Amino acid sequence: ASFCQGDSVSLTASAAKNYLWSNGNTTPTIVVLQAGIYSVTVMDSNNCSGTSGKVNVTVNSLPIVNLGNDTAICQGNFLVLNGGNGFTSYLWSDSSVNPNLTVNAGGNYFVFVTDSNNCINSDTIAVALETCTNISEINAPAQISIFPNPFSSNATIRIQSPDNFKFEILNFKLFDVLGREVF
Repeated sequence: ASFCQGDSVSLTASAAKNYLWSNGNTTPTIVVLQAGIYSVTVMDSNNCSGTSGKVNVTVNSLPIVNLGNDTAICQGNFLVLNGGNGFTSYLWSDSSVNPNLTVNAGGNYFVFVTDSNNCINSDTIAVALETCTNISEINAPAQISIFPNPFSSNATIRIQSPDNFKFEILNFKLFDVLGREVF
């Protein structure tokens, strides 16, 4: 007999007057929560006794499914969630049954997977939807200089970074002290 981790299996002896299981229980049926070898000695109404054959009970571990850490995607992009390989079935939060799920919206997504032992496990991931600016954060210190300051018509903008860090400026706007766009 076998069962999945977190579950149990019941072992039942045939009708008798007295029961003595190998784990010390004295009931006709025992609920097994741990792996092991179990047997029962029974006594009938004529005080005849007999011992059952040994039953090897195994506990099957749950399948390991990991959708990863909670994450975010930019509007207009998508994320492929992978339920893992080698399972006999998949059931996603949208009722699809494929190994992967492609999402393009924020929300909580989950998958139930079943393995060859018929054990089931699940995982959930929260996906946030963000409005992205397509500006990557610079992880290196940069020094920005605008001169002359103040200026009336022409200015120079200099961006320096250490260790020859390379980056591109695609678009930028320049505002005056009153918040008016000047460039």
